[in-house]
Amino acid sequence: MPSKHIFIMVTAVASLLAIIMWNFRAPETQQPIAPVSAPSTTSAVTEMPLLPLSEVASKSTPTPAPGKKTVATHTSQELAAPPAILTFLELPEKFYHPLPESCVPPLEALAQEYDIDTLDIHKLTLEYENWNQSRGGRDYAEVGSSYEIIASDYDAYSDDTLHELAEQGDMLANQIIGQKIMTQSRASHESLEKAERYFTQAAIYGSSQSLINLIALEQRRKIFAKQEKQKGNEIQANINARAWSEVARLRGGINLQIKFSASITGHLTEEQKQQAHKKADALYQSLNGMREHKGLSPFDNSLPLAVHMINRTTAVLEDCNELK
Repeated sequence: MPSKHIFIMVTAVASLLAIIMWNFRAPETQQPIAPVSAPSTTSAVTEMPLLPLSEVASKSTPTPAPGKKTVATHTSQELAAPPAILTFLELPEKFYHPLPESCVPPLEALAQEYDIDTLDIHKLTLEYENWNQSRGGRDYAEVGSSYEIIASDYDAYSDDTLHELAEQGDMLANQIIGQKIMTQSRASHESLEKAERYFTQAAIYGSSQSLINLIALEQRRKIFAKQEKQKGNEIQANINARAWSEVARLRGGINLQIKFSASITGHLTEEQKQQAHKKADALYQSLNGMREHKGLSPFDNSLPLAVHMINRTTAVLEDCNELK
């Protein structure tokens, strides 16, 4: 069934800061990483899924980037009627209020371009959900002030069943095994290599979520390299993470998620960025090559209308709020 609110598409996650801390914390060298507890009807977020717009606005950009000045803008203190596209997408008011006056005309133009009065939000949501599931996305439920993954049949499968499905080419089984290794195994180079194999297989079968997980995995490698004072390995992990973020961009999705993933890959020189770009092209071609070897068609990188609308709306808000 379609979600009641289209905003679930982009807010269905636990606190952004909690996700960041989990994905990029220092690995435990002696103790295994314990899974986060969750209510019986849901499983706690153990991946880096779609970013909540409200959290991105309030937490990931609390201050301007180094060397960037914040320009004061006139705002509408009383926003009697938000632009129609914000209401249609059901973005919470806390994300865009107070809204700079400069945002209103381009947002109204978007609403007219998409002719939103003629769109069926339930159809858009269903299209999104089908696309999201095909990309390894999970369904979420609101629990208190956060969101948690709704348990599926896969979460009840035994490890043997998951591995059997993974060997048969099941995308989600490969992805879940990789996530289990990241959350339940002793943090080590070996466990990261093992998780990487499963995430890569999931990516071959179409999982975009596994591309985000691979970025997080490289951040774990960077932490190991820092602890071991291996500067070369630290730089390589940054390059690898940036490369996977570019592969995620090539596959397409919610731009805020992809941009945020790229922003936390660490500083790279122009030469290193070029290395990452070349590596990304090679990775993408390799993934597509493996698909062909398995008898699969090339990646379908098309996006549902709802994702295009979300991306263009948030781009307008970024531009007029100077959040880039």
